[in-house]
Amino acid sequence: LIVLVHHSIVTPKLGEGEVSSNHKKGNVNYRYTIDVDRARYMVRYPKYIEHAKKVMDENAAAIVEELLVHGRMRTEDAVAGAMESVQRFLQANKEDDDEDGDDDDKVKEEVVDEAERDILREGVVSSFQQLVDGGYVQQIKPIEESTNHPDKDQDPDEGETEADFKLNMDAIAACKTEPDEIASSNKRKKDDTDHDEHKSSDDPKIVTILSSQHKYRRTFPPGSVWRVNPYMFHANIRAFCLGRLVAERYGKKVDSAGFIVTAALKLAAHEKFKPRPNIGLLSAEEEQQRLEGKGVFTPGDIIDYLPTAVSHNMKNKAGGAKSNLSRSLVALTQFTWPQVVYEIEEARGHPEGGKFEIAVRQLVEHLQGRLLHQVVMDHHGETASRICSILEARGSMESDVIAEAAMVPVKDVREILHRLYTSGFIHLHNMQQTKQHNPSTAIYLWSLDKPRMFKAVSDNVLTAFHNLRLRRQHEVQLGKDWIERAKEASGDSGIDENEHEADKANYEKFCTGLERLDNAMLQLDETLMVLKDFLLW
Repeated sequence: LIVLVHHSIVTPKLGEGEVSSNHKKGNVNYRYTIDVDRARYMVRYPKYIEHAKKVMDENAAAIVEELLVHGRMRTEDAVAGAMESVQRFLQANKEDDDEDGDDDDKVKEEVVDEAERDILREGVVSSFQQLVDGGYVQQIKPIEESTNHPDKDQDPDEGETEADFKLNMDAIAACKTEPDEIASSNKRKKDDTDHDEHKSSDDPKIVTILSSQHKYRRTFPPGSVWRVNPYMFHANIRAFCLGRLVAERYGKKVDSAGFIVTAALKLAAHEKFKPRPNIGLLSAEEEQQRLEGKGVFTPGDIIDYLPTAVSHNMKNKAGGAKSNLSRSLVALTQFTWPQVVYEIEEARGHPEGGKFEIAVRQLVEHLQGRLLHQVVMDHHGETASRICSILEARGSMESDVIAEAAMVPVKDVREILHRLYTSGFIHLHNMQQTKQHNPSTAIYLWSLDKPRMFKAVSDNVLTAFHNLRLRRQHEVQLGKDWIERAKEASGDSGIDENEHEADKANYEKFCTGLERLDNAMLQLDETLMVLKDFLLW
């Protein structure tokens, strides 16, 4: 339970009146809520790490990995853990080159390594700040504040510091004193821990960096706790996918169409998830203007989010980058299947080249429609997918009319309709002409219920994903001997894990099978991301 709370999968709450009536024992009742989506996101942790490495650097990827492994961490602990991870990676590259050397060389090496660690420490803290400023990492509040002072407007998923978390867990486990005594005891302990801003076990050089520079003092206050923001990663992944979709559809008609859409969506994600320390100081009118301008941008706003080559290419064209971006965005507004860009303020005569907004919902729905069409084609054939497209376009139809529209014999169409109905993709309407409900005189109309089809496909994907997880666990259990022998061989014993050719072949087959299962689960998770997560924010 403690691990689940640390990973924000389970959130403890203590509302008013949640103290047990048995005051002699002093039991305190906590209620726990589970966040199913965060549990589902665990499969995507490698994708988050790879994305952080691609967008920023190796240090940022190490920080994201540490936060994902531990759930939540203090600033000092996250920096120290990321440094250890990067040092292990660098040390592995040096082992082959530095096996021999005299004492003087070793002393010089230690001095160089210490200088490298100082540079690495500064680089990790700088990458951490970039993650915070970009919205990839978010600060969370102590659990004690959210449980003892429940607020309807408060985010139920906000967390706590490690010290406060330990105090709460000790209170839950002990339950031997009165609730008032627990609260007062926790307050005294908290006051004692707050007396010292940093733990004695913290690296003094990390503490010095965080406390000596003003930009770090504002970003990393003493005792701050951080966790990964998965929604920012999803927004960037969605931006990349929709950019690829636009490039595929209209890339030949508008230069760099996909890059422009991706840049605009990255800007919108950054504006949504970046830290806003003064958000509570805005007036009602300013807050209303901020919400109205959500997702709206000018050509000049997205220049910094374009790839360097695309940005230079537009700057070198006649008219400059803003003028060329404005023309490209106006050209994208002319396409309607799917709609790509809305022109909020007309570009002609506008001092900033116009104001635009990406049609996110239309693009995502188009991508989901293509995915559903491919699922039907893979499971029931090309004719079934054509029938679904006809029903979606023309509404309710009889089987004879469907056969004529699909240019398929009626007998085959009825079999396909039955398979689609049993799969939950289409719906059957039974219209009786008389009160006797005579089947021979009834009219049977087939229709495509998009939400019903969407739910059926999502359930099938979730079921397949669950079965693959069970299959992988089963394979790992059967191949436990191979794994143990591989671990022994990777140690210092120097013994080959597979001394015989047959053992080597079997071990390679075992690893290939696990890799195929992992790839299948990743593909299913990407499908689930498009179906469930691309329209959440």
